[in-house]
Amino acid sequence: MANHLLELNDPWDRSIVLTSEQWLGHIVAEHPEMGALFDAVRSTVIEPHLVTFDALHRARENFYRFDVRGRLLLKVCVHFSAAPESHTATGIIVTTYLTGRVKPKERIKWSLSTQGTG
Repeated sequence: MANHLLELNDPWDRSIVLTSEQWLGHIVAEHPEMGALFDAVRSTVIEPHLVTFDALHRARENFYRFDVRGRLLLKVCVHFSAAPESHTATGIIVTTYLTGRVKPKERIKWSLSTQGTG
């Protein structure tokens, strides 16, 4: 069983985990600036400012939080074991990084400005 660094629920009460293997072996290795943003990753999943459906991977959703280190966005990509729309879906954080924008082909699932989670 993988060592879970994070086990939390998103606003739809879906279980999401981050493994130590993914955090150290991919995220921090590929995006070293993320090492100092562990708590921000947690906040982004629990209280996102924007959630989108991934442009390339149907089983993924992207959680964004604004105003991390100035004008950058923190993006957390979550892969779900079942259809992301299902309330029984379990997700694993596959990557997270700082970005300057939301990809144009990502469709918005939820936005803080809409004030809803359904």
